[in-house]
Amino acid sequence: MAGPKGRWKVPRVDVATFEAMHLHAGGPVLLACLNDEQADTGQKKALLELVRDEQDLRVVRADQGNLHAFQTRYRLLGTPTYVLFFGGKERERMLGMTDASRLKHFVSHALDSAEEHGLQS
Repeated sequence: MAGPKGRWKVPRVDVATFEAMHLHAGGPVLLACLNDEQADTGQKKALLELVRDEQDLRVVRADQGNLHAFQTRYRLLGTPTYVLFFGGKERERMLGMTDASRLKHFVSHALDSAEEHGLQS
């Protein structure tokens, strides 16, 4: 799944890159805001499983050096926080440590809800 130690398939982004390249790119996008220590406690595994299983979902991670900017811009109360966007707008968020099963359920529920409301492209 992951490449060499320290590298994995969830790109890190700053706020400007997130908003320019991912937020309005079409389809759902999950923004993962977590610090490196949290990533090493199982959050990384949960995200990698999600990337593997949800092919239509774009997943990005807030760059460690830009966490404060994301927290300010998106009014995040803490980390880890997972925020799901559709059409450039926040649709759901989840705060706290999670595992792959719970993260997949969160995303699945949000995707189903968006589809019911005609929000998916």
